[in-house]
Order: sequence, then structure tokens, then C-alpha cells
Amino acid sequence: VKRARRAEAMGMATFYLGNVAAKAKDHERVIEVLASYGRDFPDQTAYGANALYYVLLAQLAKLDFEAAKAVHAEMVERYPTSSATGTGALKIYKVYADEQNAAEERGDADAARTALAGRAAYLHISNELSGDPSFVNLRQEGLLWTELEDWEKAEAATRRTIAAYGDSAEDDVQSKLRTSVKPALARSLLQQRRVQDAVDVFRELVSDDPEDEDPDKKASAETVADYCRALGGWIEGDGREVIEVPGVGDAASLAIANSWWKKLMAVESSRKGEEGRGVWTAPWYELRFMYAYTYYKWGQIDSKELDLARAQLLDLRQFLESEDFEP
Repeated sequence: VKRARRAEAMGMATFYLGNVAAKAKDHERVIEVLASYGRDFPDQTAYGANALYYVLLAQLAKLDFEAAKAVHAEMVERYPTSSATGTGALKIYKVYADEQNAAEERGDADAARTALAGRAAYLHISNELSGDPSFVNLRQEGLLWTELEDWEKAEAATRRTIAAYGDSAEDDVQSKLRTSVKPALARSLLQQRRVQDAVDVFRELVSDDPEDEDPDKKASAETVADYCRALGGWIEGDGREVIEVPGVGDAASLAIANSWWKKLMAVESSRKGEEGRGVWTAPWYELRFMYAYTYYKWGQIDSKELDLARAQLLDLRQFLESEDFEP
């Protein structure tokens, strides 16, 4: 008993000695006193996580990012449920955010993506360990996984955001759920080829009739296009290998998709004054092709629609072969 009490007293004294150094911003002293705290006082779990958090802050203050990450890895191993471990993850997340911004400014795409992955990983740890993660952090995690195209993690993060804040009375939260979180969830399902699950989410966001839009369903063009793909299918590949990905594919779904592709073409055509947008640009051709492709899929179940698909494709090819075409 005496030995245990002595160890406890030593642990407390060591912690507060490091605490004093931290308040004095004596980073070297913090590291000297507290770096081995978890090993020296394994039973002092209440103090241990905070002791290593001070060491992490000291390493960041010294701009030793790798050392700070190593400290955090020890925190995850020794104190996986501590709020200090979650807060430490958020500190590392912010450094990765600065690294990503710097990489983007110098045009280093690989470094920017590495930093983006770091942001997602550490924000996930922070959100997991927080008893009440903020809407901003949960939403941001989902958007980061979406940008990384890690669709399973994007789905998990967006579902958690909706579960935590779906009943929020704040208009701004409800607006962001509708315009960014739920579209990200639907897209993550679509990319996992779970088209019916994706359609179920998209129908909360997009009206079935583009000429009679619900004011509460003013979705972005990107979200509408994703909805159309979920309904009618789409093509992936670079020309050497082509994969047809099926959508829901029934006649009603194809009719909705086609009406929206037509509306999206009209919207794109109206953007002619913008650089790289408008009629005869790459975005317009993609929409034009998807419009014809949906007729083609429709024609597999209704032969008269196949004639329309043929006409659309012939018209598109003739223009692409004409002298007026400018790639």
C-alpha cells in the first residue's frame, strides 16, 4: 500500500511539474519531465492522457510534427477513450490543414492529397472520441472522405452527422444538411453501386419533375446529375475499357432521368458567356451524351425510345465530325 501511495504521489508531483513548465512555455522542460509519463506511471490514467497532451503541444510548438504524431499514437494506444486524445487529434488535424493549403499554393498535388488524408484521419479520431462532436466537425469529416473518394467512410460520417443533427431546430444546420451532407451521403451510396439506397436519399433532395420543382428541393446541378445516374445508369472508362453501370432502370426512372438531363442541358447552354461552359463545351457534350444514353437504356424496354436514342446519337456524331466542331 505504501509503495502504491508513493507511486501515486510521484505521479501527481511529476504531472504538476510538467504543468508548470507548460504554463511557462518551457517546451524542452515539458518534454523532459512528461515524455515518459505513460511508461513511468501506467496506473495514473487520469493524469497520463493530459501529460502526453502537454508533450504533444510542446512538440508542435517546436515544429516537430513527426514527434507530435508519435506522441499522439501513444495516446491512442494508452488512453483511447480520453477526451485529451481527441483534442490532440484535432491539433494535428489543424497542422495537416495548414500543410494542405501550403501544398496547394505551390502546386504540389501529391503533398496536398497526403495532407488531406491526414486531415480526414485525425478529424475522424477527434469526432470518435468526442462525446458531443460539433456539427461543423462531423460535416467536415464527411466532406473530407468524399473528396478522398473513400465512399464507405464518407457514408459512415454523413450518416452520423444526420443522426446527431437531423432534428436540429437551427435553420443553418438544416440548410447544410440538405445542400451538402445528404448529397454527400447519396453520392457515397451511388459510388458503392447501391443505386436504390442512393435514390431513396436523392428523392428527399430532388423533385421528380424539373418543371414543377419543390422550393424545398432546390438541388445543385451536380446533385441532380448524380440522381439521374442513379436512376438511369452511367458509363465509366477511358475508351479502352468501358463499364456500363446500371441504375434503377425501370421506365418511370428513365423518364425522370431524361427530363432532368434535358433541363441540365438547357441550363448549361445558358452559361455560354462563362469560360469553358455553355453549348459545345465538354460539360455540355457529357450532358448531351447522357441524354441520348438514357434513351438508349429506355429503348431496351420500350422500342420506340430506341429510335429517339439513335436520332440523338447520330445528331451528336454528325456535329462532332463537322468542320464547325472545336474541341
